[in-house]
Amino acid sequence: MEGFKITLFEQKYAAPFPSYRSLPPAESKALQARLANHFGLTASGTAGELERALASRQTYYQEANAEQDFALLPTLNTLGIAPLTELFINWARFEEVDAFQTADVARYFDDLW
Repeated sequence: MEGFKITLFEQKYAAPFPSYRSLPPAESKALQARLANHFGLTASGTAGELERALASRQTYYQEANAEQDFALLPTLNTLGIAPLTELFINWARFEEVDAFQTADVARYFDDLW
């Protein structure tokens, strides 16, 4: 997590930044392997290759706009996605992955986005 985002959040809310943990390299690599397996992709390439392969499979949900009145949990529910209690945010090629509580990501989506 970039320090400036934490500072801006704490200034805005006059409260501590939500709890999160940064994944160590081994856990990040395991996450990559799980994602690759789930989507039927090869885990033997680079993290950048995995990101591109995942991006090539993404689709857009036209009824939601993350820049305008967006609500994460209702959107996921509409799509039939039941998130776990912990969400992983991949900031850069699986080199910077942070785990947050789903409720915190939903509540502060705009600040994290």
